[in-house]
Amino acid sequence: HYGENLSEGTLLSDMRSNYSCIFLRKQFVVTNAAQVSWVRLIANYDDGFVAWINGVEVARANVTNAVLRYTNTASAGHEAGTPEVFVVTNSPASFLRSGTNVLAVQAFNVSLSVSSDFRFDAQLEIDILDTATPVITNVFPPPDCVVGVLTQVTVWFNKGVTGVDAADLFVGGQPATGLIGVPGTNCYVFIFAQPQPGLITFSWDEAHGIVDLTGQPFDSTAPGSVWNYFVQDIDWPSLVQVTPMPGSEVKRLTQVEILFNEPVLGVDASDLLVNGQPAIEVAGAEAGPYVFTFTEPVPGQVQFTWASNHGIHDYASNLFAGTNWVVLLNPGLSHAEVVISEFVAGNTTGLKDEDGDYSDWVEICNRGTNAVNLLGWSLTDDPSVPRKWTFPEKVLYPGEYLIVFCSGKDRRVLTGTNRLHTNFRLGLYGEYLGLYSPEYSRVAVCEFTPSYPEQRNDFSYGLDPNGQWKYYKTPTPGAPNGTSDIVAVAPEPHFSIGRGLFDQPFNLLLTTTLPEGVIRYTLDGSEPSLQNGITYTGPIRITNTTVVRAAVFANSNLPSRVVTHSYIFLDSVPFQLKNPPGFTNSWGRNNPNFTSNNVPAPYYLGEGVIPAYYEMDWDPLRIDPTNSASPIDPEKFGRLRKGLRDLPVVSIVMRYEDMFGPGGLYPISSSGNKAANEKPCSVEMLMQDGSTLFAVSAGIDLHGNASRDPHKNPKHGFKLNFRGEFGPSKLECKLFEDSPVTEFDDLILRPDFNSSWRHWSDTAGNGNGAFQRSRATRTRDAWIKHTFRDMGHVASHTRYVHLFINGLYWGIYDFSEQPTKHFGAAYFGGTPDEYDAYDQGICKAGTTVAYNAMLSITNLVDNANYERIKQYLDITEFIDYTLLHFFVGHQDWGNNKNWHALRRRVSGPAGTFKTFLGMANVFCLKPT
Repeated sequence: HYGENLSEGTLLSDMRSNYSCIFLRKQFVVTNAAQVSWVRLIANYDDGFVAWINGVEVARANVTNAVLRYTNTASAGHEAGTPEVFVVTNSPASFLRSGTNVLAVQAFNVSLSVSSDFRFDAQLEIDILDTATPVITNVFPPPDCVVGVLTQVTVWFNKGVTGVDAADLFVGGQPATGLIGVPGTNCYVFIFAQPQPGLITFSWDEAHGIVDLTGQPFDSTAPGSVWNYFVQDIDWPSLVQVTPMPGSEVKRLTQVEILFNEPVLGVDASDLLVNGQPAIEVAGAEAGPYVFTFTEPVPGQVQFTWASNHGIHDYASNLFAGTNWVVLLNPGLSHAEVVISEFVAGNTTGLKDEDGDYSDWVEICNRGTNAVNLLGWSLTDDPSVPRKWTFPEKVLYPGEYLIVFCSGKDRRVLTGTNRLHTNFRLGLYGEYLGLYSPEYSRVAVCEFTPSYPEQRNDFSYGLDPNGQWKYYKTPTPGAPNGTSDIVAVAPEPHFSIGRGLFDQPFNLLLTTTLPEGVIRYTLDGSEPSLQNGITYTGPIRITNTTVVRAAVFANSNLPSRVVTHSYIFLDSVPFQLKNPPGFTNSWGRNNPNFTSNNVPAPYYLGEGVIPAYYEMDWDPLRIDPTNSASPIDPEKFGRLRKGLRDLPVVSIVMRYEDMFGPGGLYPISSSGNKAANEKPCSVEMLMQDGSTLFAVSAGIDLHGNASRDPHKNPKHGFKLNFRGEFGPSKLECKLFEDSPVTEFDDLILRPDFNSSWRHWSDTAGNGNGAFQRSRATRTRDAWIKHTFRDMGHVASHTRYVHLFINGLYWGIYDFSEQPTKHFGAAYFGGTPDEYDAYDQGICKAGTTVAYNAMLSITNLVDNANYERIKQYLDITEFIDYTLLHFFVGHQDWGNNKNWHALRRRVSGPAGTFKTFLGMANVFCLKPT
């Protein structure tokens, strides 16, 4: 420097008028050049410079000369004072090397003699990649401790991480529900519901998106990533249900039914006091229900209390605290005047609930002269469960109507705008519906048995002024019903050509045997009505894949059932458009990888929005699959056409809004949101010869865990339910050729996620995510279940199909059974309600008594304990089940993941728990 009034550095007192530039060199050492992510030069200069590292230019300022000489000057003046940052845009690998490196600088003054000052000082900074994998360093509470209350854990990583979601942490196999933490930090608090007592395992979703600030994925398989707590039972038993309900008014009272919140011991008849007198008998076990029998007390208020010396306690010896209540006995009550007066089983355009939803509804009317308190009354769609949904306190005055929505939302508090909602929905095909009085035993005061007749969307079924049940075109919720001229049900329309597989255009004729009948039809998947669709006037020309839904309408007739026929042209599949009209352009939101920087126009739809893409990729069909300009290989194209005909076709047809609209299946898809969102649909299965295996209406919902997240997998799984709400109560067909079962309550449609080419990760060091794309196959789940059957045991079956949704090809899916209580009854006998059913550690049906008793048996090296556990567990089957998992190196099971267990509540070997495979895809990925 000179002329800068600096006390430090090298003073160039002879520079002015003698030389216009200087040369500088500085050596520095880089231990591992491959770890350098970026380099920057910070320079304070007057007037210009050029910098090189190992002979490669990395920075330049105010120097325009192409060829540099010692006589050159800076191209413009620049005063020093504020250091400036020059980020090297070259890849560090292009100029750095491991070991000794040289930084060279040629610094220029703006002139040889005129300039009054000169200065150059600089520093070089490099950033080293953090190659350490994110791991867990600590959790609180400490692992393996005994806890009472457990509703949150704090997790510390060894470094700052992002992409943390509540659902990434599994608590006993179930995702956490809440998260506190700042992205980029190393400490997060996961929140969840209190788990059941026992050993609770904490593990991670193998499809998590947790990465450090350089993109390194969190190793969810590293030591310390899975840990346990033992949750003590510190809660005393309590009552969860009493019949008759406390505070209710009944006309007879000789029994009460009691249900505890957990299994209890020590229940005796004398424990319950009725107006101070002990009950005579009690029957029940486990959590109940327990039925206490006693002499009917005198009319009026009846006090129920518990003996002070009762011995009721749970398995952890927590004593039942006791709860007292009162019931009013009034033998003069008359229940007959409280009736179901009208209902709608398919509400799509009529009365809205407080959420703005078109929910089905039931109208209750008091036709008597006295007010009736509905507290303890109940509605049900199952005569074996008369107390399925109970009324809260609500006085129904003479002539008053009450609307109860049958939405499945289960709401029983009437405050503000809140309305009553049952925990079940009504079926269009007809099912049982009953209104029960509050006594025990329950008595139906109004019921449709065995079922009410089939219904139609937006038509009601109600009592006319003469007390006769009629169909009504215009429902009257909350008001008297008038007369109705509907006297018959219109016949279904006839299709001149049935559903199937086609390769030539044709004309489709729709006809009806009803002279005054009008046929309405749709081509967009929605159901036709007088307000929706097209009036049929002549042949419909079918030239490519088309879904046709039609119904007949006529005065004095209930509309016919909607009939759906899918006409599939398989040869059009390879030519499917990228963005076909009538389908969403987005797969979902909240994907941090979809930004304006990496999603090209016109597909960019906004930050985090995942663009939809429906076109088939032609590259695998080319002679050179790596060259998009390579011509199509005729042989490969022929194999594709054959492959489209090698599997059956399943066509799902439904309203667009129910799949893609607000509140539909796709927009809310998330591993953190598994709330039921079932929608109506038509399902047809067409065989390779074009014949129909089945064609029914059903309910459809999403299925899966991490595969629900759009940023991990845009192709979601589905669950089809056959429970009478939208169609028949069972699917009856021979779906699996090697299975004796021909009736199904539900079926899974699996697209595969793990070990598929759609999997989110293929990083070698990413735990269970390693190699899942590069070693993808479509047969793992089917193979392991088939193998388990070959070993002599029961496992769910698989059948591959080509799936179409509203005529659009969706890819290869497979039908699969789910080991529910219905599965148990189908394969092992009995009724579904006889089964204890566990899904990944959660009791889904039956009781927990036998399962908890089995878990309490430890130290199995003691032969006496081993013999005891054989009373609960099918040991031979469990050994084979475990060996199979070990043999294939299954990485995604155990720790309450991907397993089921069923037990029929009978004595002997038939009453032992049997284990079943869940989704099994993460195996045979590594050579060791």
